[in-house]
Amino acid sequence: MPANDQDARALTYLARRLRSETRGAREWDETGTYAVIKAELVGLNLAHAMEQVLCHATDAEAKTPGAIRRNFTPPKPSEKPGEPSRALRRSEQCVRCGGLAGACACTREHMAADDDPPSPDLPPAPPSLTARLARIGSKESDA
Repeated sequence: MPANDQDARALTYLARRLRSETRGAREWDETGTYAVIKAELVGLNLAHAMEQVLCHATDAEAKTPGAIRRNFTPPKPSEKPGEPSRALRRSEQCVRCGGLAGACACTREHMAADDDPPSPDLPPAPPSLTARLARIGSKESDA
């Protein structure tokens, strides 16, 4: 189904609304947005037109509605949202893997390990070991 003038008006409204909701994005004026959408997208497949508008309207780097004319290139898989694109300082790095501290794979592994219940396959500690550990603990508390 090709996009028509009514679709262009609806897409203009949605594009401007998305721009106002997108963090760090400048607003697009209604006249310019409508002009680009009508000139570039009317007559094209409606689903393709919607995708084009949605992708560019939510891209904070798209400064003007003219960005709708370009193909949208999604971020590379290495550029994960929420992770800084600059090099991490040592204070921000995980000691084990070098990733963003607190959001790295090591942290997720530790959290998953903490959530795991103890293995029922392990035999209980022998009573002699338990008594020995209790004596060591009481000697340390006396000191």
